[in-house]
Amino acid sequence: MSLELVQVPYRSGTPPFPLRDGYKFGWRSLMRDPDKATYFEVLRDRTAVARVETDENSYFDCYVGVPSNLRITALEIQLIDVLEQHRRQGIGRAVIEDLSRMYPDRRLVAFSEDADEFWRHLGWDRFERRVDDPRYPSASRPLYVQGGEGFS
Repeated sequence: MSLELVQVPYRSGTPPFPLRDGYKFGWRSLMRDPDKATYFEVLRDRTAVARVETDENSYFDCYVGVPSNLRITALEIQLIDVLEQHRRQGIGRAVIEDLSRMYPDRRLVAFSEDADEFWRHLGWDRFERRVDDPRYPSASRPLYVQGGEGFS
């Protein structure tokens, strides 16, 4: 599948994307610091089919068994949102593969929110949150970490 990930230019005080039906997330939040967050519109045949937000800062101290070098190499997929009529066509997987090629020295991570099956099918490792860590009372989402050579 041939996709194009187009980086959305930073525009202070605006949402990253125009509001549009068919996406799971509202994308109403304003763009975050461009040194921390990057936004992509995903095109297939010049038609928008998905949106992605990556985050340079990821916090997973409260997860059990996370690889020791993850803090240095992690790039969080904050959101991946495929337009409703394009779901179940391999677009999410293709986006992840493209991100892996774009960031070969980074290890992709994601906090799953109702997408455990997707991350599991990619073969990513799942990590659970420590239940007794009062610093992160709302961090109940499982952490999924990209596997692969060179990462341990």
